[in-house]
Amino acid sequence: MGQVVQFPTTGTSYNKGYNPADPKHWKRYCCELDVENIENIVFTVSGLSLKDLRRHNRRLSFVDARQLFVLLCVKHTDFSYPTIGGIIARDHTSAMHLEKRKVSDNLKEMLEKAEAITQYITTT
Repeated sequence: MGQVVQFPTTGTSYNKGYNPADPKHWKRYCCELDVENIENIVFTVSGLSLKDLRRHNRRLSFVDARQLFVLLCVKHTDFSYPTIGGIIARDHTSAMHLEKRKVSDNLKEMLEKAEAITQYITTT
């Protein structure tokens, strides 16, 4: 059985700037994935655990896995950059940089696999 969620109405004082069409507002009520799901997806696709992502290793495979984690968190959760950075033992600016960083060919493949897994998780 699904859980019924009451969406706030527009025009109330606690709801200034609420735009139902904005995906950021919908994420607050309809988070598709949680951190454990994203951690498992990254592990499945890259073979690196959250413990590995927290290491101070700058090898490309680690950086790509961290970037994948940040991209999935930004897309599927409503976590702030400081929260995402804290999960992977980095600063919020590192999380912001990883989101804006150019996507490598290896990461493109990882993203495709991750999105296929995400699609499977959210539809079942």
